[in-house]
Amino acid sequence: MQYLVDVAYALFWLGMAATCFAVAAAIRRGAPSRQAPKSSNFVHTSDKTTFTLHESFATLNARRVRTRGAEVVTETTEGTQAEAEAIGRGNCWAWLRFHGDIKATGKDAFALLVTEVIMNKEKFKGVIVQLNSPGGGVAEYGQLYAEMLRLKNAGIEIHTTTDTYLCSGGYLMALPSTRIIASELAYVGSVGVVTEFPNFYHAAKKIGITPITATAGTRKRTITQLSNPDDEEKMAAFQEKLDHIFEQFKSLVHQHRPAIDVQHLNGDSWSARYTVDHEMHFVDEIATSAEYIARIRATNDIVELGFKKGPFEGGLLKLITKGVESGMSQGVDRLLTRMLEDSH
Repeated sequence: MQYLVDVAYALFWLGMAATCFAVAAAIRRGAPSRQAPKSSNFVHTSDKTTFTLHESFATLNARRVRTRGAEVVTETTEGTQAEAEAIGRGNCWAWLRFHGDIKATGKDAFALLVTEVIMNKEKFKGVIVQLNSPGGGVAEYGQLYAEMLRLKNAGIEIHTTTDTYLCSGGYLMALPSTRIIASELAYVGSVGVVTEFPNFYHAAKKIGITPITATAGTRKRTITQLSNPDDEEKMAAFQEKLDHIFEQFKSLVHQHRPAIDVQHLNGDSWSARYTVDHEMHFVDEIATSAEYIARIRATNDIVELGFKKGPFEGGLLKLITKGVESGMSQGVDRLLTRMLEDSH
């Protein structure tokens, strides 16, 4: 009897999940498009992009201006339309944010925002990139470096700010910046390459399992979780790959920040204040992101570029979906537990 109850419990939550997804699909189909009409102020390239105008402190109390899609919308006092149109005369800065993880999640969205800035570069004095990242995958952060390089090659001034970490791949991404601004205790540097993973070759051999990897090509799969770590030839080939990437990294640092001494390109990292006090040239200025952006806003407008949220990214629907997910997990766990008990 209890087995049937558990089955019914699991089916109930599966039904709830199906209902929520159906509602979400209906919302997506029936919701009107939120893309604003194109205006002379922006070449708009994505219907998910939002523009939020952060005004200079000098005019903040006098008016409130915001952007919806590509259209600048003015509110409150008379005569503010002309002020809002300052955005079309290159009197503001673009503001992008990127908070990176090991996988550089969000890199494709960042690339789209870079395209927005480049296509509207005549509207901006430059771009502020608020960047925090401890680094991650070589290819992933290599793409982000390339996106930043697109901005530089388009003749756009780039001011990168960081409050926590600008290390390894994060520092690679920041290299094309015109200026790098960091808070006092933000960690910067870590110009190096690392890879690590557990190797089970000897453990597998001890329990009578012989790992076999068939390859075509002497450099295919050198060192893996199941390869023999005592194979000196394969270890040397693996190390050669790391050294090759490291040399590329150092070359890019020298290209963009030639004042950095090569002896500091050893994988070590320091606080931003330490690098400034010792004239290591990893950063150009000590300030938090909020402090630096406030300083820019004192005399300029700032347009923050971001993306619209979907229906499951916040609010009641997010709460419902989390509840359904939790209920489904509990239902399946109870059902599996009951099946295991019955099997014994």
